[in-house]
Amino acid sequence: LTEIETTELEMASLCRHFQLSMKKGGCAAALLPFNARFAELRQSQLQMQAQARNIEKEKEDCRQALIRLTREIQALDKLRDKQYDMYKTELAREEEKEIDAFVSFQQGQAIAVRGT
Repeated sequence: LTEIETTELEMASLCRHFQLSMKKGGCAAALLPFNARFAELRQSQLQMQAQARNIEKEKEDCRQALIRLTREIQALDKLRDKQYDMYKTELAREEEKEIDAFVSFQQGQAIAVRGT
């Protein structure tokens, strides 16, 4: 059981005990200890509920941060992939230039050899 459930059970038990006491002819003076304990339990219950709300808010904040960071990671992954594709394209261009230069050189050598 959670603390809140335990407190609620104790409050219910206290109410039943008070009702039995009053049925047996208990007087108003008997109400004071019950009332004091009930007030303590009620205050404790309110504090636990406030604490639970704070924890829920913190959980939601963490969930939102996780979503934001996941989206940021996805965007960075896309950027990395795009940059890698650009790198491969540029590398292919450079290789094509080198091949063209080599072919041109070879053709130039062949012409020079035939011309002499």
